[in-house]
Amino acid sequence: MARKTNPPTDANANSIDALVRLERLDDAAELALRQGDPTRASGLFERACMFERAANASRVAGDHKRAFELGARACDLDHLDSLTRFANELTVEQAANMAPIVSSRGQHAAAALAWERASSPLSAAGAWDRAGEAIRAATNYENEGALVDAARVLERAIEQGDPTDAHRFALGNLLLRHGKWEGALRQLQRIADASALHAEAQEKVTFALRALGHLPHSEIIPPAAHVGASLLFGRYEVVREVASTANARVLECTDRLTGQRVALKMLAFDPVSPHGRDALVRFEREVHILMRVNHPRIVPMLDYMKDGPAIALAWMGGGTLDDVMAKIPLTPARACEIALSVLHALAEAHRLGIIHRDIKPSNVLFDDAGAAHLSDFGAAHIADASRTVTAAIIGSHGTMSPEQQRGEPATIRSDLYSVGIVFRTMLVGAQGFTHQKPSHVHANLSALHDEAIAMLCAEAADDRPPNAAEAYAALTRLSWPNVVELQNTSVTMTVNGPQSQPKERYEHSAQEGWTDRWLATRVSIVDLTDANLTLARAFAKALHPGLQRILRTDATRLFVEATAAESSDAVWNSSDATWLRSALAALHKTGCVHGNIDESHIFRTRSGILRLRFPTVHRASTAERDAADLDLLIRKRSATNI
Repeated sequence: MARKTNPPTDANANSIDALVRLERLDDAAELALRQGDPTRASGLFERACMFERAANASRVAGDHKRAFELGARACDLDHLDSLTRFANELTVEQAANMAPIVSSRGQHAAAALAWERASSPLSAAGAWDRAGEAIRAATNYENEGALVDAARVLERAIEQGDPTDAHRFALGNLLLRHGKWEGALRQLQRIADASALHAEAQEKVTFALRALGHLPHSEIIPPAAHVGASLLFGRYEVVREVASTANARVLECTDRLTGQRVALKMLAFDPVSPHGRDALVRFEREVHILMRVNHPRIVPMLDYMKDGPAIALAWMGGGTLDDVMAKIPLTPARACEIALSVLHALAEAHRLGIIHRDIKPSNVLFDDAGAAHLSDFGAAHIADASRTVTAAIIGSHGTMSPEQQRGEPATIRSDLYSVGIVFRTMLVGAQGFTHQKPSHVHANLSALHDEAIAMLCAEAADDRPPNAAEAYAALTRLSWPNVVELQNTSVTMTVNGPQSQPKERYEHSAQEGWTDRWLATRVSIVDLTDANLTLARAFAKALHPGLQRILRTDATRLFVEATAAESSDAVWNSSDATWLRSALAALHKTGCVHGNIDESHIFRTRSGILRLRFPTVHRASTAERDAADLDLLIRKRSATNI
């Protein structure tokens, strides 16, 4: 029941006035409160410079704007609870009006609370920053997506003085929430052992190390008690890491807003390095493409976080085609169904002028119902589909078309070739094994089936179907059996993987050296040392046809394209010189140097392309030394023309 108050009488007023005349303002204010006049009490408390009591009296009177203004004069950073209560009782309009008033008086914490009440987080962040509350400022910046400003505020607080552990912890958490694992580690590992935050920081350090691959793990699960480390972009709870490359990580997450599982693809790169910038370009290209396409057989993008950068994709619970082939042999009907799904997706992409350029089993994903979807448009190129695209080797060598491997322009028929190789892989198992016909593996397939797949995999682009629709029609004209009926041959398909293969993959002869029978390609084999692996990755990342091709690795060996000897009297023209310089520049962009630029490390392929040979002896060098050695060699070879 509301307390009844008596209106002030003349006697009461005279008593209050008497106390005022005696300068007993606080007693007069108390008397006004007892007599039910909180408005007069507030004024008297204000005259007595008792601002917090004046604010509370105005609050009792229902004048929340005046209560907040008086509270701002009374409360400092140690008494923010009271001021927060006053701010929360303002209307949004009142808060927006009061914020600049208290800010002009230097009452920045009060201004920040008012801006928060007015739903202006960026203005609140600036006010908290001026008030010296870096953590509160960073929270507001992050909520508004201004991650750089959030990090900047915390970094400045760390540089300027104590206490810094709380700021380091906040900055580490900020970076952790947005997948900046290295930066998070730098902050969290510097928190003092004696700090109350040390134990929690160490748990987050462990999570970051696992995310970076520095600790063994099959999945990443952050500590359940510290949800902040597993909550990314304010809505995605990390369940586990499902895949990672040098440039990106894919996390299985739960979307807090929808309750759905999603795949969060996060770019992890060094923005300063040329390779990092290239990775960012590919990532943004994929985003741009996924914003344009909408097809039931293309994995859809659900959200894009530019500040990550990261994208949320529909969750594909059935895994990749590699995973599916590793479990059981596929029936011809199932293999054809998957190939048709990819062709259906490509028909739409090609209609929009998008060439995928990297069709391979790991880029074919399955939803929980088993439907196939095409993914990973990072290597795709947006162009007029009636034209070719820039000549460059982009894609995976196992399924890449011959014209792409030669560094020639890719077209929509290049995508069709890759679909054909993937289809044949599903049937015979050996990816790229061009001499094995599906009918030699499956007793229930005929020469007509072989011809349909061979047409997709034709060496010459003009011999392939003109578009995905024609390829789709050609495959659907045939009946594909729904049982696996294997021939009694040396090719064996097992449930342990898609290794339908000859008994011995590599064959050696004195004349030809090593030959990869699966790929029908001559290869060179070198030891898989750390130095060789580092440089091999650089050769592969450079994506330049003027560099010797890196084919694959196993546990102890590295397989590279075999080389052909060049005659000692061969000469180079200006085009050759430009070509070699561009190949070396592409290698340098990865951050690696060659170190062995001499005649023994340059060869010409049978098709006449000059290439830099992969060096197996590693010498300390620099990019400048590489370039100088190449210029010297060019002058020597060009002089033979005179």
